[in-house]
Amino acid sequence: MSADRPAAGGPQQAPDGDSEPFEPEATARASAEPTRAQHTIQPTRISMVWTMVGVGVVLLIAILVFILQNGQRARVRFLMADGTLPLGVALLFAALLGALLVLVVGAARVLQLRVVARRHRRADQVP
Repeated sequence: MSADRPAAGGPQQAPDGDSEPFEPEATARASAEPTRAQHTIQPTRISMVWTMVGVGVVLLIAILVFILQNGQRARVRFLMADGTLPLGVALLFAALLGALLVLVVGAARVLQLRVVARRHRRADQVP
């Protein structure tokens, strides 16, 4: 190892020939501006609503494009009803009926859990 070069990671000699070690990181930190505290913005209900409105608009545009691209007529039979609809509209109705079914089952489960919670509260209150 040469006497002119310091060991890797060790202190370097000052450029003016001084004998005290020269730390470039320390000099850079001292001359830099003081760091400011990071401010984080907490999401609010209004910002969440606007986010959901944006997502909803994008989904509606996608559904509209789907319906317009699937305009072929399709024969649809459901229970006693019989007729023809554009394919996109028929598929949209099928998806809405599926979502309605999920909503009904979910609401029944929530109702069931509320009844059980009410029973437990009443049982805990009775001495």
